[in-house]
Amino acid sequence: MTKQPDIIDFVKKTTEAITVISESTKELGRTTKAIQESIATQNTTNATAFENLDGKMEGLLTMFKYVIAPLVGGILALVGIKMIFKL
Repeated sequence: MTKQPDIIDFVKKTTEAITVISESTKELGRTTKAIQESIATQNTTNATAFENLDGKMEGLLTMFKYVIAPLVGGILALVGIKMIFKL
């Protein structure tokens, strides 16, 4: 007869453990979903930032092509002409 209370106690403890594990699993699922949403949001933000950066890089390339390169070429040409006429 003493085994009956032990079995009941064991069943209660097992039920409590299963409840704790179940709640933990639910919370882990919610946390995982939140992390996935956060990563998706960050990926979208990164893609937008790279698009903006790409536009800026195109602007810098255009400025280099039409402003800086001709300016440096002109200065070098003037220095070359000065050197030629100095001889």
